[in-house]
Amino acid sequence: MAVPVTIFNANQASVQVQVNGGTQFTIAGTGPSQNWQPQQPNPNPLSFNNGYPAANVFGTLAPNQVVLYSGGSPISQPLSISIPQTQVVNSLQLYFFFGTTTTVSWVMLNSGQPIAWGTNLSTTALKSAASVKAPRGGSKKASKKR
Repeated sequence: MAVPVTIFNANQASVQVQVNGGTQFTIAGTGPSQNWQPQQPNPNPLSFNNGYPAANVFGTLAPNQVVLYSGGSPISQPLSISIPQTQVVNSLQLYFFFGTTTTVSWVMLNSGQPIAWGTNLSTTALKSAASVKAPRGGSKKASKKR
């Protein structure tokens, strides 16, 4: 029996998603007209395999890589999602949301129960951190108290 897998976008903006190097697909944003219900892809290209991850297929034998895009650019580093091998998987739901302008948070559920979660820095935050230069060492002279 096939295991249903759904990714939900809990954000106002549409997001393109790529799972394990598969074809990108779009998930619309949510808002008042949807009563703030997280949106999902239609059609849904995702599936599950109790083995190695593959393009658009979540697996248990290695971390799954999910990349979120906006305007053709990655929003963050890939979300690395490990599904426990000991977990009997009945249905998977992945929710992602932007906690702030600097983070992407996510939670993976199995039949509504959390099995994995995390927070990644956004690409904006990573670029900002990379542009900040580390302070140079202070003066080597010892300061004297007067």
